[in-house]
This record gives sequence, C-alpha cells and structure tokens, in this order.
Amino acid sequence: MRFGSYLPGRRPLQLPRLGPLINQVEVHVLSPEERIVPLEKVSRGYHYGVVQGVKPGTRYFYRLDGNPERPDPASKFQPEGVHGPSQVIDPHFVWEELHWSGIPFSHYVIYELHVGTFTAQGTFDAVVPHLDELKDLGITAIMLMPVAQFPGIATGAMMAFTLSRCKILMGVLMDSKG
Repeated sequence: MRFGSYLPGRRPLQLPRLGPLINQVEVHVLSPEERIVPLEKVSRGYHYGVVQGVKPGTRYFYRLDGNPERPDPASKFQPEGVHGPSQVIDPHFVWEELHWSGIPFSHYVIYELHVGTFTAQGTFDAVVPHLDELKDLGITAIMLMPVAQFPGIATGAMMAFTLSRCKILMGVLMDSKG
C-alpha cells in the first residue's frame, strides 16, 4: 500500500494511513469545502478513505483519536511548513525534453552538494554560477542535500539551510529570502 494522499488519475483523493495503535482517523479537509471525513480501519493497522471533490491545492490535516490535528507524515507538499496543513499535489509531470536520456550510470561522478554551505548565500540560485566549475572538475551529477522539509535551524554541516527558506511550487524549487 502506498503512503500519503494521492490522486490516481483524475479519480477521488485516496488516503491510506498506518496507525496500528489508533482507533479512529479523521481527515479535516480545509478547502475548497471544509469537512471532516472519517477513514475506515482496515487490516494490519491501516486506515483508508476516499474523499470526493478534492483537487490539487486542497489542504488537509489528520485527526487521530480526536487529538489535535497533525499534518500527513507522508505528505509530498507542506506549503506552510512541517506543522501546517498538508496539500494535495498533481503528481503528473510533463517532461518537455523528450529526447534526453541522461548519461550511462558508469559515467556518473556524483557531487553531494549541501546547498546551505556551498556558498555564503546558501541558496539554490547562488549555486548556479558554480555549475561550470563543478563540470570542469569532472562532476557529471549533483545530489542536492538536504531535500526534505524540517522545522527550525539545523546545526553542524547543514548550518542555517532549511527548505522552509524555499518556495516549493508544484515540484519546482525556487529561492526565497523570507
């Protein structure tokens, strides 16, 4: 079973949720029409529900056994940060470059790039002017780190970079100073 909300094709929103010690799971849909939708407890600790009338952009919380609302732990988009409501996204991405097939795996030279420490600015945009330098070093692929949302300010190697400093718009990362 897959985790997190998903829109299979253009059908209703499906919400699987693992909670073996939870008796009741409800989804608080915030938009476009606010409502509470109970999930059905199914086998092996899962709760499952289908929500009609949901489209990309819909925000929601889970309520477990009547306790305070929580975001979806398997959410693909948290526009208000990790403690805010989860948002349904359209998982379909249309590739514009149909003829590029990448490079053979045997030619990969991977550079693990920590965005927050790579430049003084610590932003994605600040990395761009350095891409040619990495290519001249023989780098053929970049693994961006960290690529997850988390609250607060990280310490150690990650320093002050968090994805909460970024705007994530339907799968596109853009810098934000706010």
